[in-house]
Amino acid sequence: MIEEEISYLRKLRHPRLVSFLGFAKDAGQVIIVMEFMSGGSLSHILFTKKVPLTFERKCFMAHQMAEGLAFLHDLSVVHRDLKTANVILDDDLNCKICDFGLTITLDRTHMTVWGLQGSPRYMAPEQLDASEHKPTKITEKVDIWQMGCVLMELYCGTIPFANLNSVASIISELVVKRRGPSVPERTDPRARVLIGACLRLSPKVRPSADMILEAIGGICPEASSSQEA
Repeated sequence: MIEEEISYLRKLRHPRLVSFLGFAKDAGQVIIVMEFMSGGSLSHILFTKKVPLTFERKCFMAHQMAEGLAFLHDLSVVHRDLKTANVILDDDLNCKICDFGLTITLDRTHMTVWGLQGSPRYMAPEQLDASEHKPTKITEKVDIWQMGCVLMELYCGTIPFANLNSVASIISELVVKRRGPSVPERTDPRARVLIGACLRLSPKVRPSADMILEAIGGICPEASSSQEA
């Protein structure tokens, strides 16, 4: 698994992806050297430090994440574990996606995967519906679902399925009852529409990463203007 991640890190170069600097092997251990991002994770600033963010800043950060996702999808690469803990920041709150341990390259339009792989609270219905005897067909739309979960945390300040505490209860809610995470009523209506589109149960009707970029630009035109030095 670590060799696969290194292989992806070597190939994936983009301003919105954390940079791979090199690796070393020592006593059977592999040490990966990555770009240092001093701002910590998006999860940390949202839920631990609770940094206040304007709506415009949230849009700017969402646009940066969507840029990274669009780049991956243009290469037919699926991250599969997108979450706020895997979005890291610099001191100016510029975002980069990290952790490519579950990344896969699609063959044609999808890849078949057996069993649960990823973070259950952020997993798309088609990921959770996999089992030992029932493979799931993974497309780039699992990343779009996870982007919806990330946007929920960013814009709403709440985690997906905040009222559920076990994998079994999340699977029951999403796969059996066919109910996605609830977007709080207080959410800005512009963000609410975008989040809801990403969290559509059918992957076929979720937007693409490019469509998310366009939507964010429509919500907040300033978001598409880079503020990073």
